[in-house]
Amino acid sequence: MAWRTKQANADIDVLARKATSSGAHAEEMALARRGARLRREEIRRRDEALRSAEQSTASANQRIQELESDLAKESRARELAEREASVASDHLRDLRVEVARLRDELATYAPKAMRPN
Repeated sequence: MAWRTKQANADIDVLARKATSSGAHAEEMALARRGARLRREEIRRRDEALRSAEQSTASANQRIQELESDLAKESRARELAEREASVASDHLRDLRVEVARLRDELATYAPKAMRPN
């Protein structure tokens, strides 16, 4: 080959070594870049998974707060309904006592009113 380019074998050996070295270096760089790209992609995937988990957590926390608020409202409404039922029951009992008293009073005075004078 040296006879075609009219260069000395030593010069061709140096050029061949440089070319081989450059090729090896290029391959090393390509592997390093590929590794860096894969690491960046993995970091991006982890970051996205973390963001998604944070959004899910925030959504779940918001739903928990809504449910706790709804539960507090329902508990308060139940307490008010129980209180109103108790007041109504007490009022009904008082009215029944009053009806019984009036019935007794009527029973006492009705026979006197029905007697002929």
